[in-house]
Amino acid sequence: YQRRVHGGGDSTRHLLNRERLYNKCKPNLLVVNASRGEVVDEYAIADALKDKKIAGAAIDVFIKEPPPADHPLFKVENAILTPHLGASTDEAQQAVAVAACEAIIAYLLRGELHGAVNASNLKLDLPPEEEPFADLARRIGQLLASYVTSDSGLTSITLRASGQRAPPLMNTLLRLSTIEILKPHLNRSVNIINIEHVAHNQGITLISIHEPTPPTGLYGEVVGIRVQTSKGTHRILGTVYADRLPRVVRVDNFSMDMVPEGCMVLIENKDQPGVIGLVGTYFADIGINIADMVISREFKPDGSAQALMVLKIDSEVTSEQLKALEDKKHQGIYMIKAVKLNLLTR
Repeated sequence: YQRRVHGGGDSTRHLLNRERLYNKCKPNLLVVNASRGEVVDEYAIADALKDKKIAGAAIDVFIKEPPPADHPLFKVENAILTPHLGASTDEAQQAVAVAACEAIIAYLLRGELHGAVNASNLKLDLPPEEEPFADLARRIGQLLASYVTSDSGLTSITLRASGQRAPPLMNTLLRLSTIEILKPHLNRSVNIINIEHVAHNQGITLISIHEPTPPTGLYGEVVGIRVQTSKGTHRILGTVYADRLPRVVRVDNFSMDMVPEGCMVLIENKDQPGVIGLVGTYFADIGINIADMVISREFKPDGSAQALMVLKIDSEVTSEQLKALEDKKHQGIYMIKAVKLNLLTR
């Protein structure tokens, strides 16, 4: 029969004491203590061994370490005493050093956290089929960050997930996206562990919701992130297809299918002839090539339409160049945002 106790403090002090050793234990009992010294009465065990009330003892921890030279356990033959130094052998120290280096490399290269005691409710060591959702959440967060300014009064960030794979990751995905949304507006470093506390101190509520079905018109695994500010809300929905590439499928009410990467420009404009030509000509005049363009439009109740252009360009646009394009608002341009994302490895 084995009884395992790994405690400490008053509640577990002398669980195995003189009265139990002499009156309740069988003479073939073997006592092994590798938990805390105070769990057993060391002096009572020494006496019980001498009086053959128990058969033997193996003690790895003591109330006082090292124990005094005249400790009675040193004088009994059927006791094994060890110094609780298993982690201090050459082999153990090497194994710990290697594990620490591997953990640091995993975090710096892939953002993985192995064995973090303060991240028990986060899923961080993602398998290959789930990692693209983490990348999607980061990229959506970076896109939404362009809509949040220091004076916009951000009050909440809400993540909704549907499907089979994304919902179990909601807490992790929400934190990853929140890091990207807040990072441009903070003067301190943030990470997946402290971001919830930082957001709370900023008066920002973080919400995650499991949706039983995808939003209307969409299917499969859908992750949607919405920012609520004093000036309104913005929402971006995304998914991951079989090719494991993150895709944006909706920006506010504009539907699309776009892989978010590289230098991007988002332009909201009046849906009228000439705006696409205006934008294309402008970027040609400043020597920036448009590598890809996605166009979507939303119809208003009065029948009018507003459009969104998402451009991927081959080089980064400057703030002065953006300002010059914004000055063309009288020609139908309402809003311009520029974002730079990491390129994907295919």
